[in-house]
Amino acid sequence: MSFFALHRRNVLERIPISRKEILPGDIIEFRYTKKDGKKDLVIALCLDGLVGRFTTDDKLNAIKLENFSMNVLKRFIQRIEKPALISEVRKGKELISLSLNAKSEGERQVFYKKNVKKFNNYNAYRTFTGEKMTAIKLLNYDWAGNARQLGLKNEDLLQDTDA
Repeated sequence: MSFFALHRRNVLERIPISRKEILPGDIIEFRYTKKDGKKDLVIALCLDGLVGRFTTDDKLNAIKLENFSMNVLKRFIQRIEKPALISEVRKGKELISLSLNAKSEGERQVFYKKNVKKFNNYNAYRTFTGEKMTAIKLLNYDWAGNARQLGLKNEDLLQDTDA
């Protein structure tokens, strides 16, 4: 079952970004060219980046949110260390993203084994090739509006970080 429409309704704003601006914890929307040449619109929670210090290849490891219901997303967030959400300023806009606390490749592998692997039965974990991604937008996701449904409390939110 696809939860694509549910997650699209929770988007407050779309901010165009480049590939090098993708960070772990971002929720992004992009067009992806599949092997058969068809293009899909994808909403994904990034587990690393495409270029720079968050990756060693031109691939984005992410969770395709259309396969996660709000209940499954709630269980995923509950596995993340506190605070689960961080407030930051990106491209002059204030937004809230997930805090994955995995800055090195080794930490990201541990995060995958500890948290992401438990959700493999939802068929949501994906690796996207950077050259097949176009029209990338950073999403300002409505975490506050879904706080009760997602089981988020005040201690899940850290007020500010330096972006």
